[in-house]
Amino acid sequence: MWLSERLILPVAAGLLLVFCSCGFEPVYGTGATGPGFQGRVHVVPGTDRADFELRERLVERLGPAEESAPYSLEFEMSVTERRLALEREGQFARHSLDGTVTFRVTDRTTGKTVYTATAWSRAAYGATVATYPTRVAARDAELRLARSLADRIVARVELTWGRWSG
Repeated sequence: MWLSERLILPVAAGLLLVFCSCGFEPVYGTGATGPGFQGRVHVVPGTDRADFELRERLVERLGPAEESAPYSLEFEMSVTERRLALEREGQFARHSLDGTVTFRVTDRTTGKTVYTATAWSRAAYGATVATYPTRVAARDAELRLARSLADRIVARVELTWGRWSG
């Protein structure tokens, strides 16, 4: 019993040192690095509807960019559709959209890429024999996929902002 009581303080001090030196920094709150990117990243427009939805969510989360925003974010998204469930009549009842987005943040004054990464997500929808409900479900899945990918991009920008921003 006496030995375990003597070990508590050194073990607790050691754990405190380990956790204090891990490099953890809060994204939000007093002294946080996260809110500093609001309005400072210009999101480059895409070419199709899915790109538009992704960009809209990015602008919503990152804040509208000022004219003199110091950074730009470019992305390239690809979506693959997979058929998952087959009904007795030979119709596919379930579809999955697998999305991958590669993005990079560029310093607009130097033209140098300061951060690049890839994110992926998945959304699914059910299909029926009727065309219209199936298209509505597919469109909703595309929107959910774009929003999910944008949220993953924003999370990575938030977490790394302090490392590459000037």
